[in-house]
Amino acid sequence: ERSVEMMVGLLGILKAGGAYVPLDPSYPRERNGFIMEDAGIRVLLTQERLMSSLPVNETTVVCIDVDWRDIAREERTCVSGAASPCNLAYVIYTSGSTGKPKGVMVEHRNVLNFIAGMDERIAPGPGSTWLAVTSLSFDISVLELFWTLARGLKVIIFTGGEASRKGSRAHGRNAQKPLDFSLFYFSADQGENPANKYRLLIEGAKFADRHGFAAVWTPERHFHEFGGLYPNPSVTGAALAMITKHVQIRSGSVVAPLHTPIRIAEEWSVVDNLSNGRVAISFASGWMPEDFVLKPENFAGRKEAMFHYIEIVRKLWRGETVAFPGPVGAEVSVRILPRPIQPELPVWVTTAGNPETYEMAGRAGANVLTHLLGQSIEEVAEKVALYRQAWRNAGHPGRGCVTLMLHTFVSDCPKFVRESVRKPLIDYLRTSANLIKKYAWAFPAFKTQGKKAEEVNLGELSKEDMEALLAHAFDRYFETSGLFGTPESCLKMVDELGVHDIDEVACLIDFGVSPDVVLENLKHLDALRQSTRHAQPTSQTDYSIPALVDRHGVTHLQCTPTMATILLMDEPAKRAFGGLRKLLIGGEALPPSLASELQPVVGGAVLNMYGPTETTVWSSSFTLKGEYRTVPIGRPIANTQIYIVDRNLQPVPVGVPGELLIGGAGVVRGYLGRPELTDERFIRNPFEEDSGSRLYRTGDLARYLADGNIEFLGRMDHQVKIRGHRIELGEIEAVLNRHPAVRESVVIAREETPYVKNILPEYMVPAKVVQMQAFPLTPNQKIDRKALPSPHEERDEAETIPDPPATPLEQAVAAVWVQELGLRQVGRNDNFFELGGDSLSAVRATLEISRRLGIPVSIQTFLEAPVLSALAKELAQRRAGQAAGLADTQHSTQRVQTVSVSSVEKASEGLAFGGAPQAAGDHREPLTENKIEIRDALISGAFNRLLQLIARFAPGETGLRVLLHRWRGVKLGRNVSIGYDAIIETAYPHLVSVGDDVAISARAMIFAHFREEPGPVIVEDDVFIGLGAILLPNVTVGRGAVIAPGSVVSSSVPPMTMVQGNPAKPVAKVGVPIMKTASLNDFTGKLTPLV
Repeated sequence: ERSVEMMVGLLGILKAGGAYVPLDPSYPRERNGFIMEDAGIRVLLTQERLMSSLPVNETTVVCIDVDWRDIAREERTCVSGAASPCNLAYVIYTSGSTGKPKGVMVEHRNVLNFIAGMDERIAPGPGSTWLAVTSLSFDISVLELFWTLARGLKVIIFTGGEASRKGSRAHGRNAQKPLDFSLFYFSADQGENPANKYRLLIEGAKFADRHGFAAVWTPERHFHEFGGLYPNPSVTGAALAMITKHVQIRSGSVVAPLHTPIRIAEEWSVVDNLSNGRVAISFASGWMPEDFVLKPENFAGRKEAMFHYIEIVRKLWRGETVAFPGPVGAEVSVRILPRPIQPELPVWVTTAGNPETYEMAGRAGANVLTHLLGQSIEEVAEKVALYRQAWRNAGHPGRGCVTLMLHTFVSDCPKFVRESVRKPLIDYLRTSANLIKKYAWAFPAFKTQGKKAEEVNLGELSKEDMEALLAHAFDRYFETSGLFGTPESCLKMVDELGVHDIDEVACLIDFGVSPDVVLENLKHLDALRQSTRHAQPTSQTDYSIPALVDRHGVTHLQCTPTMATILLMDEPAKRAFGGLRKLLIGGEALPPSLASELQPVVGGAVLNMYGPTETTVWSSSFTLKGEYRTVPIGRPIANTQIYIVDRNLQPVPVGVPGELLIGGAGVVRGYLGRPELTDERFIRNPFEEDSGSRLYRTGDLARYLADGNIEFLGRMDHQVKIRGHRIELGEIEAVLNRHPAVRESVVIAREETPYVKNILPEYMVPAKVVQMQAFPLTPNQKIDRKALPSPHEERDEAETIPDPPATPLEQAVAAVWVQELGLRQVGRNDNFFELGGDSLSAVRATLEISRRLGIPVSIQTFLEAPVLSALAKELAQRRAGQAAGLADTQHSTQRVQTVSVSSVEKASEGLAFGGAPQAAGDHREPLTENKIEIRDALISGAFNRLLQLIARFAPGETGLRVLLHRWRGVKLGRNVSIGYDAIIETAYPHLVSVGDDVAISARAMIFAHFREEPGPVIVEDDVFIGLGAILLPNVTVGRGAVIAPGSVVSSSVPPMTMVQGNPAKPVAKVGVPIMKTASLNDFTGKLTPLV
């Protein structure tokens, strides 16, 4: 877990020349087990409480929180590891496409060059303090922990997990009421002088009463080692009632199945009267069979009997009459006497750790008394959460009380404390085999065998080993499971209890230490109690990010956009941001809305960071200044080169999207044990003469902007194909995010909103929209796309046909749609394309409708009226026109004059030509955008040959994907080749001509976006237009020119020229040398041990 010990472990590994592999405690055991096996882990540094979640197997285990006694025996000479720049510094596992994580191998030279790059981007000033919030399993922690310490910054480690919720959960209670303290008695009869046998109980109770302790607990006698002095807690409780005035008197506990509810209620009613209403009872079910000598028949069903008795005692306490079986079968009605003072009996349930008991106590509205005998504080916290939830589900008021019993001895001298409790605790541990087993797994006799606690056979130990084990178990118990030390040192333990939602500490003080010594030192325990009450909750018990930023004067912080969004929902966090000099945001795309929200609340600069693990943390950064439609990821850091390339790994021009490749000194060695994947993702750098230079293929889509910054466009693997169109989901997300009512959006290939129809092409409009309270996150706080829910895909009957086809024409059209789309039925308001239709099926449906009805129908008509009722209405008008002998001559003539196609045979599959002229000066947008347009002019023999080509090249595919529409002066000369995915699109359909031997690849288009007065796009003879090229308005491409793939052409292009973007220059940042001979040992080697 994140702690100072974690930092010590990391520095120790690096100082010794080793490489570390982080394991996240929050990850499943299976994942951590895979990582340990895949990386060949030989030594595991961990914490004792995490051992149960880790498959140690043959691994040597060092518990860095409790093994200091052994560690202290090691030599204190200053070790300086011999790690070279090319040795591994760490291996971090990231998600893999196969479902198994892959280990990224990062060398010392990679880290040192990254540190040098950060020196240039984040120059720390005097008094800089960094709050480290990232899990060690993510490489962002390298900046937070190593760069900071190497540059002299103060680092605050955010503990996360339970501690991070203190402000929202435990602190919410502690801000009003600190933890309560009570005294607990549970000792066996040790043969004291009869006159002094109960001195510790009596004098301790008096002390507690005078000094504001919450309660005194006395238990019932067990028929084994525990509780010998207290055969009946009501008897000792009556004695305490006579000598105290304020403290609550509690049984700790009554074993309910051994008694009748009448006896329990009446005895404690007497004590309630004697104490003037200060009693409470903790009920127990009993642990050992020998406890049940009074009622052996109740052992089997003891837990159920306990909760049944609790309800009966409560009824009797409230004055209700309860019927009990009489001696001859007749029932006897009973009410208790005397009547108690308190109208309701405060009830606790004693539990040794069974989660079911916690839940049953919550449902019953009872408080809980528990301990750390055989369970860790983290395990208790998990069960407390179950208890709180059960309490809430049952509808009880308040929240209940959780009391934790701890062995306690507090004094002013740590050495004296240890010496005083050592023998009593070892004797206590000797009587508890299960408790010894809890700590035996780390004992040398068992550790190398990798055994679990339940597998340990104490009989295998010699007498010497047994004594050594007891000493070992004492050390661990002393450090982790009791309240031992000075008031100052114990404050940390009390704080931790508050973190884990404990309400009260029951201090067990009679476990064998001399009563005189215990009584003399109760003043120190009271000092601890008072210090917790006087402490300011927000300063010492709130470990939330806002509180840490405020308390420690944090100047630097980095987090994901998701975490930043969450923090901005909290007003204290907003205020805390005001003191930051730099806020680094990275790990996922930064939404423009969040960028705008952060800038006014952060006191200093906000930086958008970008970089994959494979190129060592961050590779570029951008400082926010103003509003952005898309937030750039900036420019490469020192010794880093970023290339934007096409599918052929050729650089694309400025403004053209392409895959982002990263080169330079940050490119890591590769993936551990995955040579094929390493070769696939880490390629030779074609832009460097150095044969050893490599590039990492990020799989990210990006483009260079005119100012030299880079714009991140999303993942290439988020590109999908819908209705025959290749779509970048990031583009749709960007449009949605611009809407004032949308804070953040995620688009996956399953999702509709009328808003986007006004902005996006029809084929990019989501078919389904799922609204969520929050997006699911991965462990590193990124959006987990794989966990997003699937929309309902099946339509119910009401949704299928809310309004069935009404007229004969509608029914005829519906019959064609059902046949073409493979549906059972369609409604009159259904949209052909929303039902799953595509361009090719639209052509087939158009031809079939014309054949069946004898009405000429153009594909343009179909596209302009894709809703069934609208199409039927258009057909009705056409039929009426035919009957009246009318022909739309002017309309047809204009269309025929639009396009000339001389040789269709050389057109590739999926081609469609078209364009409807408009009157001069008419600047209206066309009715349809980015849709397939087959104009009337093409309904000829050439058109039929085109359909045959489509069927031959792509049977079953959605064809007719290439659009030539919204033209304004497009001229294609002879022998023009338009590459795959090139784009042609103009504002007006005027003066379009296509020469002979024109070859236009599948899904090709030419852009000429509408401006106020866009000029024509003219392409001369023998021109090649490469894959993904874009031709802007006012462009004339000369004869024989070659337009490279991915190019943006915005001015005249001379003949025989290759137009492409300027490649990034692979040079080091001025003044920042590439680190070729350095390693982290240059830093860790200077660390000397404290003596």
